[in-house]
Amino acid sequence: MKSRRKTHAEWINRWGKNVEYAIHPGTILARHMQWIKPTDGFASMSGPEPDTVNVAVLAPYMVSMGLEHEYYARVDSGPLWISFGYSTDPESTIRQITKPIVATWQSKTNRAPRPSKDYIMPDWILANRMPENERWRYNDIGNY
Repeated sequence: MKSRRKTHAEWINRWGKNVEYAIHPGTILARHMQWIKPTDGFASMSGPEPDTVNVAVLAPYMVSMGLEHEYYARVDSGPLWISFGYSTDPESTIRQITKPIVATWQSKTNRAPRPSKDYIMPDWILANRMPENERWRYNDIGNY
């Protein structure tokens, strides 16, 4: 049976060969955050979410890729680090890296970041202006 989760990915070394390490960087972030894909179409966090991660670098150190949101993870508590994030142009992001690296990963199929929604705590004036069928959305601050 084929899994639909993105747990594996193709990492390519500088000679264009596949590398044995094959974890999808987004899964590392999703497991760390205990992230659940939002069902309403809006982001549950500010910045790109785990399913938008589309560029990564495997190296013996953390590599700054110049992205607005970057994440770093140590591979199995070993000597290698994964630096990853969301880039509008993954190929140019990888090309600009000057330090020696082990392998790179990029995905052209990942989605663009979702817009985020800022929830406000309604006061009595706002509550009176809300339509009757929308009031249930604001009845408990813990349900956002």
